[in-house]
Amino acid sequence: MPRGSDRQSWQEQLSFAQYEREIIAERTRDKVRAARRKGKWTGGWPPLGYDVAPEGGRLVVNKPEAGQVRSLFRLYLERRSVPAVAREANRRGWTTKSWTTREGKRRPGKPFTKNFMYKLLRNRLYAGSISLGNETYKGEHEAIIDKATWDNVQALLGENGSTGGAKVRNMHGALLKGIIYCGSCGSPITHVHTKKRNRVYRYYVCRKAQKEGWKTCPTKSVSAPDIEQFVLDRVKAMGEDPALKAEVVARLRAKKASGLASLTNERSLIDSQVRRRRDEIRRLVASLAQDDSPASAIATRLGELERENSTAAARLAELDKEISAHHSSEVDQSTVTKALEAFDPIWDELFPLERVRILQLVIKRVTYDGEAGTVSLDLHETGIRALAEEMRAAEAEANGEKEE
Repeated sequence: MPRGSDRQSWQEQLSFAQYEREIIAERTRDKVRAARRKGKWTGGWPPLGYDVAPEGGRLVVNKPEAGQVRSLFRLYLERRSVPAVAREANRRGWTTKSWTTREGKRRPGKPFTKNFMYKLLRNRLYAGSISLGNETYKGEHEAIIDKATWDNVQALLGENGSTGGAKVRNMHGALLKGIIYCGSCGSPITHVHTKKRNRVYRYYVCRKAQKEGWKTCPTKSVSAPDIEQFVLDRVKAMGEDPALKAEVVARLRAKKASGLASLTNERSLIDSQVRRRRDEIRRLVASLAQDDSPASAIATRLGELERENSTAAARLAELDKEISAHHSSEVDQSTVTKALEAFDPIWDELFPLERVRILQLVIKRVTYDGEAGTVSLDLHETGIRALAEEMRAAEAEANGEKEE
Protein backbone atom coordinates (compact mmCIF):
# COMPACT_ATOMS: atom_id res chain seq x y z
CA MET A 1 0.00 0.00 0.00
CA PRO A 2 1.48 3.39 -0.95
CA ARG A 3 2.65 5.68 1.87
CA GLY A 4 2.64 9.46 2.29
CA SER A 5 4.14 11.15 -0.75
CA ASP A 6 3.97 7.84 -2.67
CA ARG A 7 0.22 7.80 -2.20
CA GLN A 8 -0.06 11.40 -3.44
CA SER A 9 2.11 10.65 -6.50
CA TRP A 10 0.01 7.58 -7.27
CA GLN A 11 -3.21 9.59 -7.06
CA GLU A 12 -1.75 12.30 -9.30
CA GLN A 13 -0.83 9.67 -11.91
CA LEU A 14 -4.35 8.27 -11.84
CA SER A 15 -5.86 11.75 -12.20
CA PHE A 16 -3.52 12.57 -15.11
CA ALA A 17 -4.37 9.27 -16.85
CA GLN A 18 -8.08 10.00 -16.46
CA TYR A 19 -7.52 13.51 -17.84
CA GLU A 20 -5.67 12.07 -20.86
CA ARG A 21 -8.53 9.66 -21.58
CA GLU A 22 -11.04 12.49 -21.43
CA ILE A 23 -8.93 14.64 -23.78
CA ILE A 24 -8.60 11.76 -26.27
CA ALA A 25 -12.33 11.07 -26.10
CA GLU A 26 -13.17 14.75 -26.66
CA ARG A 27 -10.77 15.00 -29.62
CA THR A 28 -12.38 11.89 -31.13
CA ARG A 29 -15.82 13.41 -30.74
CA ASP A 30 -14.57 16.65 -32.33
CA LYS A 31 -13.24 14.70 -35.33
CA VAL A 32 -16.54 12.86 -35.73
CA ARG A 33 -18.48 16.14 -35.51
CA ALA A 34 -16.17 17.79 -38.04
CA ALA A 35 -16.55 14.85 -40.42
CA ARG A 36 -20.34 14.94 -40.12
CA ARG A 37 -20.42 18.66 -40.84
CA LYS A 38 -18.64 17.83 -44.11
CA GLY A 39 -21.33 15.24 -44.87
CA LYS A 40 -19.12 12.20 -44.34
CA TRP A 41 -20.22 8.79 -43.07
CA THR A 42 -18.56 8.25 -39.68
CA GLY A 43 -19.04 4.52 -39.32
CA GLY A 44 -21.45 2.03 -37.84
CA TRP A 45 -23.99 -0.32 -39.31
CA PRO A 46 -24.93 0.99 -42.80
CA PRO A 47 -28.66 1.54 -43.37
CA LEU A 48 -30.74 -0.51 -45.77
CA GLY A 49 -30.21 0.87 -49.27
CA TYR A 50 -26.54 1.78 -48.81
CA ASP A 51 -23.16 0.07 -48.60
CA VAL A 52 -19.95 1.52 -47.20
CA ALA A 53 -17.48 2.46 -49.96
CA PRO A 54 -14.38 0.21 -50.06
CA GLU A 55 -12.18 3.11 -48.94
CA GLY A 56 -14.60 3.97 -46.11
CA GLY A 57 -15.82 7.40 -45.09
CA ARG A 58 -18.86 7.51 -47.40
CA LEU A 59 -21.95 5.59 -48.41
CA VAL A 60 -22.75 4.27 -51.88
CA VAL A 61 -26.21 3.29 -53.08
CA ASN A 62 -27.09 -0.41 -53.15
CA LYS A 63 -29.54 -0.24 -56.07
CA PRO A 64 -31.70 -3.33 -55.32
CA GLU A 65 -32.02 -2.36 -51.64
CA ALA A 66 -32.70 1.26 -52.60
CA GLY A 67 -35.69 -0.01 -54.57
CA GLN A 68 -36.99 -1.64 -51.39
CA VAL A 69 -36.58 1.59 -49.43
CA ARG A 70 -38.50 3.57 -52.05
CA SER A 71 -41.25 0.94 -51.94
CA LEU A 72 -41.46 1.26 -48.14
CA PHE A 73 -41.89 5.04 -48.38
CA ARG A 74 -44.58 4.63 -51.07
CA LEU A 75 -46.34 1.99 -49.00
CA TYR A 76 -46.49 4.33 -46.02
CA LEU A 77 -48.01 7.12 -48.10
CA GLU A 78 -50.63 4.66 -49.34
CA ARG A 79 -51.42 2.82 -46.09
CA ARG A 80 -50.63 5.61 -43.60
CA SER A 81 -49.65 3.10 -40.92
CA VAL A 82 -46.13 2.17 -39.81
CA PRO A 83 -47.21 -1.23 -38.37
CA ALA A 84 -49.01 -2.05 -41.63
CA VAL A 85 -45.88 -1.26 -43.66
CA ALA A 86 -43.74 -3.39 -41.33
CA ARG A 87 -46.17 -6.30 -41.70
CA GLU A 88 -46.20 -5.99 -45.47
CA ALA A 89 -42.38 -5.86 -45.63
CA ASN A 90 -42.16 -9.04 -43.53
CA ARG A 91 -44.83 -10.72 -45.66
CA ARG A 92 -42.68 -10.03 -48.71
CA GLY A 93 -39.71 -11.66 -46.99
CA TRP A 94 -37.73 -8.41 -46.70
CA THR A 95 -35.37 -7.89 -43.79
CA THR A 96 -33.32 -5.11 -42.25
CA LYS A 97 -29.77 -4.55 -43.52
CA SER A 98 -27.64 -7.66 -43.89
CA TRP A 99 -23.91 -7.06 -44.31
CA THR A 100 -20.41 -8.36 -43.65
CA THR A 101 -17.84 -6.41 -41.66
CA ARG A 102 -14.28 -5.80 -42.84
CA GLU A 103 -13.23 -8.56 -40.44
CA GLY A 104 -15.51 -10.98 -42.31
CA LYS A 105 -18.19 -11.22 -39.61
CA ARG A 106 -21.67 -11.70 -41.00
CA ARG A 107 -24.45 -9.48 -39.65
CA PRO A 108 -27.75 -11.00 -40.85
CA GLY A 109 -30.86 -8.93 -41.40
CA LYS A 110 -33.87 -9.29 -39.10
CA PRO A 111 -37.64 -9.00 -39.57
CA PHE A 112 -39.01 -5.46 -39.43
CA THR A 113 -40.61 -4.17 -36.26
CA LYS A 114 -42.85 -1.13 -35.89
CA ASN A 115 -40.11 0.83 -34.10
CA PHE A 116 -37.45 -0.05 -36.65
CA MET A 117 -39.74 0.92 -39.53
CA TYR A 118 -40.53 4.24 -37.83
CA LYS A 119 -36.80 4.98 -37.51
CA LEU A 120 -36.22 3.99 -41.15
CA LEU A 121 -38.91 6.40 -42.36
CA ARG A 122 -37.36 9.15 -40.19
CA ASN A 123 -33.77 8.51 -41.30
CA ARG A 124 -32.49 11.71 -42.95
CA LEU A 125 -29.76 9.76 -44.74
CA TYR A 126 -32.36 8.73 -47.31
CA ALA A 127 -32.95 12.40 -48.18
CA GLY A 128 -29.20 12.93 -48.71
CA SER A 129 -28.48 14.51 -45.33
CA ILE A 130 -26.30 13.81 -42.27
CA SER A 131 -27.59 14.60 -38.78
CA LEU A 132 -25.57 16.00 -35.90
CA GLY A 133 -27.72 16.58 -32.85
CA ASN A 134 -30.50 18.92 -33.94
CA GLU A 135 -28.52 20.14 -36.94
CA THR A 136 -28.60 18.70 -40.47
CA TYR A 137 -25.88 18.88 -43.12
CA LYS A 138 -25.80 17.90 -46.79
CA GLY A 139 -24.24 14.46 -47.09
CA GLU A 140 -21.64 13.31 -49.59
CA HIS A 141 -23.86 10.32 -50.43
CA GLU A 142 -26.62 10.19 -53.03
CA ALA A 143 -30.21 10.59 -51.82
CA ILE A 144 -32.55 7.62 -52.30
CA ILE A 145 -35.81 9.46 -51.55
CA ASP A 146 -36.79 12.60 -53.47
CA LYS A 147 -37.63 15.76 -51.51
CA ALA A 148 -41.38 15.71 -52.23
CA THR A 149 -41.77 12.13 -51.01
CA TRP A 150 -39.58 12.79 -47.97
CA ASP A 151 -41.56 15.90 -46.99
CA ASN A 152 -44.90 14.14 -47.45
CA VAL A 153 -43.84 11.18 -45.30
CA GLN A 154 -42.46 13.39 -42.53
CA ALA A 155 -45.59 15.52 -42.47
CA LEU A 156 -47.79 12.44 -42.29
CA LEU A 157 -45.66 10.89 -39.54
CA GLY A 158 -45.97 14.13 -37.60
CA GLU A 159 -49.72 14.22 -38.13
CA ASN A 160 -50.10 10.62 -36.94
CA GLY A 161 -47.80 11.11 -33.95
CA SER A 162 -45.49 8.52 -32.41
CA THR A 163 -47.96 5.76 -33.26
CA GLY A 164 -46.71 6.16 -36.81
CA GLY A 165 -50.17 5.98 -38.30
CA ALA A 166 -52.15 3.68 -36.06
CA LYS A 167 -55.79 4.22 -36.89
CA VAL A 168 -57.07 7.22 -35.00
CA ARG A 169 -60.63 8.29 -34.31
CA ASN A 170 -62.28 10.61 -36.78
CA MET A 171 -65.54 11.11 -34.93
CA HIS A 172 -66.55 14.18 -36.96
CA GLY A 173 -65.83 12.57 -40.34
CA ALA A 174 -63.25 15.22 -41.28
CA LEU A 175 -62.78 14.61 -45.01
CA LEU A 176 -59.31 16.15 -45.25
CA LYS A 177 -57.81 14.84 -42.00
CA GLY A 178 -54.20 13.82 -42.62
CA ILE A 179 -54.00 15.06 -46.23
CA ILE A 180 -54.25 18.87 -45.93
CA TYR A 181 -51.12 21.04 -45.65
CA CYS A 182 -50.32 24.72 -45.32
CA GLY A 183 -49.22 26.42 -48.53
CA SER A 184 -47.50 29.22 -46.61
CA CYS A 185 -45.19 27.24 -44.32
CA GLY A 186 -45.60 23.60 -45.44
CA SER A 187 -46.83 22.36 -42.06
CA PRO A 188 -49.69 19.88 -41.71
CA ILE A 189 -53.10 21.44 -41.08
CA THR A 190 -54.94 19.89 -38.15
CA HIS A 191 -58.67 19.35 -37.78
CA VAL A 192 -60.11 20.94 -34.61
CA HIS A 193 -63.59 21.61 -33.30
CA THR A 194 -65.33 23.69 -30.65
CA LYS A 195 -68.81 23.44 -29.19
CA LYS A 196 -71.02 26.46 -28.46
CA ARG A 197 -74.63 26.18 -27.33
CA ASN A 198 -74.77 22.51 -28.31
CA ARG A 199 -73.52 23.29 -31.80
CA VAL A 200 -70.19 21.98 -33.14
CA TYR A 201 -67.96 24.30 -35.19
CA ARG A 202 -65.16 22.64 -37.17
CA TYR A 203 -61.94 24.20 -38.49
CA TYR A 204 -58.64 23.25 -40.10
CA VAL A 205 -55.76 25.00 -38.33
CA CYS A 206 -52.11 25.33 -39.39
CA ARG A 207 -50.13 23.32 -36.86
CA LYS A 208 -47.21 25.77 -36.85
CA ALA A 209 -49.51 28.73 -36.12
CA GLN A 210 -51.30 26.70 -33.47
CA LYS A 211 -48.11 25.64 -31.68
CA GLU A 212 -45.74 28.56 -32.20
CA GLY A 213 -48.17 31.48 -32.28
CA TRP A 214 -50.55 32.99 -34.80
CA LYS A 215 -47.92 35.45 -36.07
CA THR A 216 -45.66 32.64 -37.33
CA CYS A 217 -47.89 31.75 -40.30
CA PRO A 218 -50.40 33.83 -42.29
CA THR A 219 -52.64 30.83 -43.06
CA LYS A 220 -53.96 30.31 -39.51
CA SER A 221 -57.36 28.58 -39.89
CA VAL A 222 -60.18 27.94 -42.33
CA SER A 223 -63.76 26.71 -41.93
CA ALA A 224 -63.77 22.92 -42.31
CA PRO A 225 -67.19 22.65 -44.02
CA ASP A 226 -66.26 25.40 -46.52
CA ILE A 227 -62.94 23.96 -47.68
CA GLU A 228 -64.29 20.38 -47.65
CA GLN A 229 -67.15 21.44 -49.93
CA PHE A 230 -64.72 23.26 -52.24
CA VAL A 231 -62.52 20.16 -52.57
CA LEU A 232 -65.55 17.93 -53.02
CA ASP A 233 -66.88 20.15 -55.81
CA ARG A 234 -63.50 20.02 -57.56
CA VAL A 235 -63.45 16.21 -57.41
CA LYS A 236 -67.01 15.96 -58.71
CA ALA A 237 -66.05 18.29 -61.58
CA MET A 238 -63.39 15.78 -62.70
CA GLY A 239 -66.10 13.55 -64.04
CA GLU A 240 -67.29 16.36 -66.32
CA ASP A 241 -63.91 17.61 -67.59
CA PRO A 242 -62.50 15.56 -70.55
CA ALA A 243 -59.07 17.22 -70.36
CA LEU A 244 -58.73 16.50 -66.64
CA LYS A 245 -59.83 12.88 -67.11
CA ALA A 246 -57.18 12.44 -69.82
CA GLU A 247 -54.55 13.90 -67.46
CA VAL A 248 -55.59 11.46 -64.70
CA VAL A 249 -55.21 8.52 -67.10
CA ALA A 250 -51.76 9.75 -68.16
CA ARG A 251 -50.65 9.96 -64.51
CA LEU A 252 -52.00 6.47 -63.81
CA ARG A 253 -50.05 5.05 -66.72
CA ALA A 254 -46.86 6.73 -65.50
CA LYS A 255 -47.49 5.34 -62.01
CA LYS A 256 -48.02 1.88 -63.47
CA ALA A 257 -44.66 2.04 -65.28
CA SER A 258 -42.97 3.13 -62.04
CA GLY A 259 -44.66 0.30 -60.12
CA LEU A 260 -43.52 -2.26 -62.68
CA ALA A 261 -39.92 -1.04 -62.37
CA SER A 262 -40.16 -1.30 -58.56
CA LEU A 263 -41.47 -4.88 -58.74
CA THR A 264 -38.76 -5.86 -61.21
CA ASN A 265 -36.04 -4.40 -58.98
CA GLU A 266 -37.44 -6.23 -55.95
CA ARG A 267 -37.45 -9.49 -57.88
CA SER A 268 -33.84 -8.94 -58.91
CA LEU A 269 -32.83 -8.29 -55.28
CA ILE A 270 -34.58 -11.41 -53.95
CA ASP A 271 -33.10 -13.48 -56.79
CA SER A 272 -29.58 -12.38 -55.88
CA GLN A 273 -30.23 -13.09 -52.17
CA VAL A 274 -31.48 -16.60 -53.02
CA ARG A 275 -28.36 -17.27 -55.09
CA ARG A 276 -26.09 -16.10 -52.25
CA ARG A 277 -27.91 -18.33 -49.78
CA ARG A 278 -27.61 -21.31 -52.13
CA ASP A 279 -23.86 -20.68 -52.42
CA GLU A 280 -23.63 -20.57 -48.63
CA ILE A 281 -25.63 -23.80 -48.33
CA ARG A 282 -23.19 -25.55 -50.71
CA ARG A 283 -20.21 -24.32 -48.69
CA LEU A 284 -21.75 -25.42 -45.41
CA VAL A 285 -22.64 -28.88 -46.75
CA ALA A 286 -19.06 -29.28 -48.00
CA SER A 287 -17.69 -28.23 -44.61
CA LEU A 288 -19.68 -30.99 -42.88
CA ALA A 289 -17.18 -33.46 -44.35
CA GLN A 290 -14.45 -31.93 -42.19
CA ASP A 291 -14.01 -33.71 -38.86
CA ASP A 292 -13.48 -30.49 -36.90
CA SER A 293 -16.59 -28.73 -38.26
CA PRO A 294 -19.18 -27.68 -35.63
CA ALA A 295 -22.01 -29.84 -37.01
CA SER A 296 -24.73 -28.49 -34.72
CA ALA A 297 -23.99 -24.87 -35.61
CA ILE A 298 -23.90 -25.73 -39.32
CA ALA A 299 -27.20 -27.59 -39.08
CA THR A 300 -28.81 -24.58 -37.36
CA ARG A 301 -27.54 -22.23 -40.03
CA LEU A 302 -28.68 -24.56 -42.82
CA GLY A 303 -32.16 -24.55 -41.31
CA GLU A 304 -32.19 -20.74 -41.24
CA LEU A 305 -31.10 -20.54 -44.88
CA GLU A 306 -33.72 -23.04 -46.01
CA ARG A 307 -36.48 -21.13 -44.20
CA GLU A 308 -35.30 -17.83 -45.70
CA ASN A 309 -35.25 -19.34 -49.19
CA SER A 310 -38.71 -20.82 -48.66
CA THR A 311 -40.08 -17.36 -47.74
CA ALA A 312 -38.25 -15.86 -50.71
CA ALA A 313 -39.71 -18.46 -53.07
CA ALA A 314 -43.24 -17.58 -51.93
CA ARG A 315 -42.56 -13.87 -52.47
CA LEU A 316 -41.04 -14.54 -55.92
CA ALA A 317 -44.21 -16.37 -56.91
CA GLU A 318 -46.29 -13.37 -55.78
CA LEU A 319 -44.02 -10.98 -57.66
CA ASP A 320 -44.32 -13.03 -60.86
CA LYS A 321 -48.11 -12.77 -60.59
CA GLU A 322 -47.97 -9.02 -59.93
CA ILE A 323 -45.53 -8.42 -62.79
CA SER A 324 -47.70 -10.51 -65.10
CA ALA A 325 -50.76 -8.53 -64.03
CA HIS A 326 -48.93 -5.26 -64.75
CA HIS A 327 -48.05 -6.48 -68.23
CA SER A 328 -51.55 -7.71 -69.00
CA SER A 329 -53.60 -4.84 -67.52
CA GLU A 330 -54.08 -1.53 -69.21
CA VAL A 331 -55.08 1.72 -67.55
CA ASP A 332 -58.45 1.88 -69.25
CA GLN A 333 -59.60 5.45 -69.78
CA SER A 334 -63.25 4.38 -69.89
CA THR A 335 -62.95 2.63 -66.50
CA VAL A 336 -61.30 5.66 -64.88
CA THR A 337 -63.97 7.87 -66.43
CA LYS A 338 -66.72 5.68 -64.97
CA ALA A 339 -65.13 5.88 -61.51
CA LEU A 340 -64.90 9.67 -61.62
CA GLU A 341 -68.37 10.09 -63.08
CA ALA A 342 -69.85 7.77 -60.43
CA PHE A 343 -68.34 9.81 -57.58
CA ASP A 344 -71.15 12.37 -57.51
CA PRO A 345 -74.17 10.01 -57.66
CA ILE A 346 -72.93 7.63 -54.94
CA TRP A 347 -71.70 10.36 -52.55
CA ASP A 348 -75.00 11.00 -50.79
CA GLU A 349 -75.45 7.26 -50.14
CA LEU A 350 -72.16 6.87 -48.25
CA PHE A 351 -71.65 6.85 -44.49
CA PRO A 352 -69.32 9.62 -43.15
CA LEU A 353 -66.23 7.42 -42.70
CA GLU A 354 -66.80 5.81 -46.08
CA ARG A 355 -66.85 9.31 -47.58
CA VAL A 356 -63.45 9.95 -45.98
CA ARG A 357 -62.07 6.73 -47.48
CA ILE A 358 -63.44 7.38 -50.97
CA LEU A 359 -62.31 11.02 -51.09
CA GLN A 360 -58.82 10.11 -49.88
CA LEU A 361 -58.58 7.43 -52.57
CA VAL A 362 -58.82 10.21 -55.13
CA ILE A 363 -56.91 13.00 -53.34
CA LYS A 364 -53.40 12.48 -52.01
CA ARG A 365 -52.72 16.03 -50.81
CA VAL A 366 -54.61 19.29 -50.41
CA THR A 367 -52.56 22.49 -50.11
CA TYR A 368 -54.34 25.52 -48.66
CA ASP A 369 -52.65 28.93 -48.78
CA GLY A 370 -54.60 31.24 -46.51
CA GLU A 371 -52.60 34.33 -47.50
CA ALA A 372 -53.14 33.85 -51.24
CA GLY A 373 -56.60 32.33 -50.77
CA THR A 374 -55.81 29.33 -53.01
CA VAL A 375 -56.42 25.58 -52.78
CA SER A 376 -54.53 23.03 -54.89
CA LEU A 377 -55.11 19.29 -55.16
CA ASP A 378 -52.58 16.52 -55.75
CA LEU A 379 -54.34 13.48 -57.20
CA HIS A 380 -53.75 10.04 -55.72
CA GLU A 381 -52.96 8.00 -58.83
CA THR A 382 -52.96 4.58 -57.15
CA GLY A 383 -56.09 5.51 -55.21
CA ILE A 384 -57.99 6.45 -58.36
CA ARG A 385 -56.99 3.12 -59.84
CA ALA A 386 -58.24 1.37 -56.70
CA LEU A 387 -61.54 3.25 -56.93
CA ALA A 388 -61.83 2.32 -60.60
CA GLU A 389 -61.22 -1.33 -59.73
CA GLU A 390 -63.87 -1.15 -56.99
CA MET A 391 -66.36 0.25 -59.48
CA ARG A 392 -65.47 -2.43 -62.03
CA ALA A 393 -65.89 -5.19 -59.43
CA ALA A 394 -69.21 -3.76 -58.27
CA GLU A 395 -70.44 -3.57 -61.85
CA ALA A 396 -69.31 -7.16 -62.54
CA GLU A 397 -71.07 -8.36 -59.39
CA ALA A 398 -74.26 -6.54 -60.35
CA ASN A 399 -74.16 -8.00 -63.86
CA GLY A 400 -73.64 -11.46 -62.38
CA GLU A 401 -76.66 -11.06 -60.13
CA LYS A 402 -78.76 -9.95 -63.09
CA GLU A 403 -77.66 -12.97 -65.11
CA GLU A 404 -78.82 -15.29 -62.34
